Amino acid sequence: MSISFAEEDQVITHMTLEEVVQRLSPKQRIVVALISAGYNRTECGRIMGLTRQAAGATFKRAITKIRLLLSEEKEDDANT
Repeated sequence: MSISFAEEDQVITHMTLEEVVQRLSPKQRIVVALISAGYNRTECGRIMGLTRQAAGATFKRAITKIRLLLSEEKEDDANT
């Protein structure tokens, strides 16, 4: 399967998951990694020295930021 130069340009401009995660705060990155690994909010809080509520709020802010970054990326793609 060959890829045209136009398709290659689109691939290059897409933000990778690693780039999105790097734009999160260190605390957000940790809680996302822990929850992705199967820990619940209570366990995340215990590991991070936070309450369950604080771990949950941190995770919610991280997901909101990820969605925002990806939607901005999608809008940028639509405008090119």
